[in-house]
Amino acid sequence: MISARDKAAIFTLARRYGAATVWLFGSSADRRKKGRDLDLAVEGVVPARFFHFVCELMLSLSKPVDVIALQKRSKLSALIRREGIPIYGKPAREA
Repeated sequence: MISARDKAAIFTLARRYGAATVWLFGSSADRRKKGRDLDLAVEGVVPARFFHFVCELMLSLSKPVDVIALQKRSKLSALIRREGIPIYGKPAREA
């Protein structure tokens, strides 16, 4: 899962960069497994600031991080919304 320290860092950075929602998915979202990294999907960070956001996450978190910009409609976004864990913001419903 995700530590309280890492979650706090994600909250701080998500707020700073204007993220609408951050989802945890992959192995770290499974409470039965100890993931080696954090897989995050992010909505709302403008493209011009996205890589700055990712860089700050990489420097702030206790584990390696993989970050994707969550698209409105895709098979991956549907899977993340169905099986992932929203850890910041309010998830929007996919139409």
